[in-house]
Amino acid sequence: MRKVQIYGVPSHDESEQRYQTDLKRQYEGWFQMVKPYIAFTGTVKQALLISSEGQGVYQVWEPVTIEKISRNVTFFMERLSRDAFGRSAVRRGEQLTYCAAIEGMEVPASHGGQRFHVHMGIGGFSSYKELERGYSRVVDRWTNSRWGYTDFDLQCLSTQDDRDRWVRYLLKRFHRDKTERFIATYSRYR
Repeated sequence: MRKVQIYGVPSHDESEQRYQTDLKRQYEGWFQMVKPYIAFTGTVKQALLISSEGQGVYQVWEPVTIEKISRNVTFFMERLSRDAFGRSAVRRGEQLTYCAAIEGMEVPASHGGQRFHVHMGIGGFSSYKELERGYSRVVDRWTNSRWGYTDFDLQCLSTQDDRDRWVRYLLKRFHRDKTERFIATYSRYR
């Protein structure tokens, strides 16, 4: 059977590709609105020990999921906002803005999978003092969060070109069927 292309009408594959590209551009626009000044990559604990009896004879482990990582990122950012702005500012609604991409697979690394990790762009600072306070607390807040692990990378994005490159990097594995792996919050008032 021969495939016939009607001129002017895109094929299913072409329209699917166009939809994917348009959706990725929309996410890129949302991520750009964050105006990230800090680039952060943090690994995630793959499981937590819930309970054990005796000398390790019986242990119950809670595996990580995308939803748990997403909640951990939200908790992490709430605490970081409080460190950057102070408690009274957070009560008034001042929050840091962020965009995040969750990468990794639910297959263990020992079986060819990739450890879960989070790439984030953090913005929303209105002064250099707030940026300095937030930057100094990122590592401590991440490692003390429930699912945060001790492997991390932290960089300051000093130019617009750096910020643009970081946003493109965050979206490198974008696919329309996996949008739950991408998080963006930004303030319209800052």
